[in-house]
Amino acid sequence: MRRRMAVLGAGALLLLGTGALSAFRADARADRELASALFTHPVELTPAGDLVLPARASTSLRAIGDDERVLRIGGEAAAFGNVADVAPGLSADTVYVLDGMSASVSAFAADGRHLFAFGGKGGGPGEFRRPVQLLVLPWSGEVAVWDVEAQRLTVHTPTGRTVRVLTPGAADARGRVQRIRAFAHGYVMEVHSDPLRVSRAAQQGALVRLDTAGRVERTLFRFAIAGMDASHVEGAPGTSVTTWLKPPTWAPEPRWDVQPDGTVLFAPGGPDEAYRVEPSGRATRLRRELRPSPVTRRDRLRHLEGARDRRLIASPTTPTTVLEPLNRRFFAAVRPSVTGVLAGPGGAQWTRGFDTRDGWQGFSRTWRVTRADGTDAGLLRVPAGFEPVRIAGGVVYGVTTDEMHVERVEAYRVEEGA
Repeated sequence: MRRRMAVLGAGALLLLGTGALSAFRADARADRELASALFTHPVELTPAGDLVLPARASTSLRAIGDDERVLRIGGEAAAFGNVADVAPGLSADTVYVLDGMSASVSAFAADGRHLFAFGGKGGGPGEFRRPVQLLVLPWSGEVAVWDVEAQRLTVHTPTGRTVRVLTPGAADARGRVQRIRAFAHGYVMEVHSDPLRVSRAAQQGALVRLDTAGRVERTLFRFAIAGMDASHVEGAPGTSVTTWLKPPTWAPEPRWDVQPDGTVLFAPGGPDEAYRVEPSGRATRLRRELRPSPVTRRDRLRHLEGARDRRLIASPTTPTTVLEPLNRRFFAAVRPSVTGVLAGPGGAQWTRGFDTRDGWQGFSRTWRVTRADGTDAGLLRVPAGFEPVRIAGGVVYGVTTDEMHVERVEAYRVEEGA
């Protein structure tokens, strides 16, 4: 099955298809965009508490330095095609790395030595079509891989032997599981309406809790998503094509993570707010009195330059100043306020905003840290090129991409409560 994520043509990069969300028109003002359902009703959830944080976060900023790095894997000894996820074992003496390009998992010792690998491309037992996530199950130490195309979770022993397969999305034929996380007593999964079965206007997302056997316990809440159009054409055997016409670049996108006790940290992506949903179901909203500002021409140019640098543009010689007006309608009219959420040590919540100065995708290097009680713990600045993916045992794990686009897995020690 082949998927088209972008359309190339006429010497320009058309970042999105013509089915882009109508709420994000290039000529629309920011206040009109903020009136859309993605902003005014982002979450079907009634918080028990509402914490209004200062408009500006604490000016206390700490940069994570090289002296705090505890792991580095990459280079000639371990060449990665595309690191999709990183997860430490329960004792942190083994680190698992999922390579999306080879569809395989490699295990490394705490000192970076390669131990073994498992998986590979395919649809057979122990193989993956499009693996996107790693889960180390807290109750068993087993290593699970979520395959978003096959819609299945394959569970392995810590040494890589396949032991069982779960299909948590099979309970609802109208939904597709996008992401899944494990906590002490089960899983939390993010489900989106299947665009092949649900019209764009009716699409929505939900967070659903599962038990350790993968059985659905309850839906935690539903939330608005930027819908997409999709079509599927069956040709001769082996030639079927599924086309996804995704929402505009920088359209609000939900971000979430889960604490070990099952507390969910969720940000809808649009308003400057986040939610803490405890295992009991009690929800607290943390918000700031800020509105997303419009995407600027400089933001769009930086994005196009980054796409060109990664050979994502069909015509490498066309100036980005020419491409920018041609592609302007494929960018959202407002910036996301929250572009990342991580569950930090001691129940802390990490969130980051939008900043193209730090990266062409708009991911800021500066993370705002909020303690479990809602108080501001200041700002953390991660190293250049480092994309955090998870925090475990007081260590933040992620992927560093250098100027030559070579990926390395790195980990840095962070303070408790930060």
